[in-house]
Amino acid sequence: MLAQESKLPKVEETAFDSTIFSANSKVRWAKPDCKQKIELLGAVYGLAIKALKEFSRGNLYKMDPLLTDGSCHLRAVMIQMISQKIISEPKNNLLLETKIKDLQGKITSINSLLENWADALQKMKSFSNTEEHINKILSHLNLSVSLPNDFIYVIQAYFLTLTKDYKKITADDGIKCAEAGCAELIQSKDNVYREQTKVEQLEKGLFSALEGKTKKKLPTKSVKVVYNYLKEQLIQDSTKYVLEELEKVDQKAAEKLKSTAIVGNEIKIQFSDFFSLTSVFNSLCIKKKIPVVLKICECYHSHKYQEIDNVSDLAFYLKPKNGRFVIEKLPGKSKWNRPVIVVQGKRSGKEIRNEETEDYLRRFLEDFDFAHQCEMDGAQHVQYSNGPDEIPNLTNEEKIKLEKLKEEANRKGSSLSNQKKLVFAHVFADSLKNQIAEAEEIFKNTYRNLDLQE
Repeated sequence: MLAQESKLPKVEETAFDSTIFSANSKVRWAKPDCKQKIELLGAVYGLAIKALKEFSRGNLYKMDPLLTDGSCHLRAVMIQMISQKIISEPKNNLLLETKIKDLQGKITSINSLLENWADALQKMKSFSNTEEHINKILSHLNLSVSLPNDFIYVIQAYFLTLTKDYKKITADDGIKCAEAGCAELIQSKDNVYREQTKVEQLEKGLFSALEGKTKKKLPTKSVKVVYNYLKEQLIQDSTKYVLEELEKVDQKAAEKLKSTAIVGNEIKIQFSDFFSLTSVFNSLCIKKKIPVVLKICECYHSHKYQEIDNVSDLAFYLKPKNGRFVIEKLPGKSKWNRPVIVVQGKRSGKEIRNEETEDYLRRFLEDFDFAHQCEMDGAQHVQYSNGPDEIPNLTNEEKIKLEKLKEEANRKGSSLSNQKKLVFAHVFADSLKNQIAEAEEIFKNTYRNLDLQE
């Protein structure tokens, strides 16, 4: 065991249970008894194992939560970079396997404890059964487990992704097509979905992770508190992580990202959409050579929602090269395990509803520059999810540039009211092998038209 431990990398770790159970975490429970908390801890550990196993298999799309903050690209690049560290360094992969075993060991201890609860009560008699002492009790019973902060982020993202759900938009919702001059209502037949959160799906996931003979309903209110805490924590962690990584490779971009952020209650930082989007793609991805998969589908209506049943008809592999993104053929199978950033794009509008894919591709490639596309998309977007839309600390020159980018986006078909060319619908991380498995024929057809071999 000591020999294996010597092979593990030295990384900063945190008591995973304390991120949820500690009184310092600002979590306030609905006062379940100590036994319920330990049962819940067993469920949390079980679901954490599922999360880390999915992550190790490259199923990064399962760490794609809906947090209604418009910052999916921040979480995507963080998940991608964490995954890249695991893949590129055998020691990190060994650490992941070791921590999964640690969690499994704690579950065994919890099940044994619950089966012999009378003995456990004797061990805890020196502690009062209160919120302030629950972390001490867990430590006393040796149920605590420390995990690298990166792993905790992955687990939290997985937990929150379980709560993501979709509700089909119908005519009764009264949502009009966003295309300028179009007054059509989005109908049920259009298969447009509004993302929503269902916390009860996290409860279901935790319940399914319970093991042993003590399976029973978990305290619902406690699960909701866990959700609220994890949501706030994940937003803060991804904001901090991206800023720290950006400072390592592009100090100027990092300073601009910080100076144009707004600070809300409880020191909650919100980055502007323009500077966060361009910082992720035009700085981090280019300098760290993070590849991007761009998938584009044709939509009937212009809108800001999702069309989860709408299959993409074009797919590109974009590789950072000489300070820009270049469309390249897919790499060999030996590199399909690499993590990538996936950008789901769409096009729509009455004028192009009967346009053939090949005709759109020619039009799309006339002046396509992914980095510039990010600038246009970021400029035309609402800048903050909750606060003033005006970006602070901009020079007159920068203000003029943003206004020109907004105008260009609207003119070229890359704005909410004109989506004839391309708008970004969603950004997430995944392994290249998953994307190829899902869209291999689409890649082939796209590259055939590009005269590139897949």
